[in-house]
Amino acid sequence: ATFLVRGGTQIIKLNRSMLWVQAIALVFSIIIGMLTFTGSMVACLKLHGTIASKPRVLPFRWGVTALLFIAMAVLGALSFSGGQDWNDRGWGITYIAMIAVLS
Repeated sequence: ATFLVRGGTQIIKLNRSMLWVQAIALVFSIIIGMLTFTGSMVACLKLHGTIASKPRVLPFRWGVTALLFIAMAVLGALSFSGGQDWNDRGWGITYIAMIAVLS
């Protein structure tokens, strides 16, 4: 959205900084939502006994976490940049989907 609308009337035109705040909030909400969904699925599978309740520790987990965080930050920046118009995302939706998969 490029306009702030209340009650069907246009109040103000959104500037670039307001649009960037919305973009960052969108990326964070996708990441938090996917982490919550993954945690719920793991809890459900543990309660059903499908996976063991013993914790699994990945080798180099801090490095993997750092790489995933960097990849999500880069994809988040790419999804709202690259000369695209705010209402015509092009590759942006693909980058957002990749963030959902990584998170």
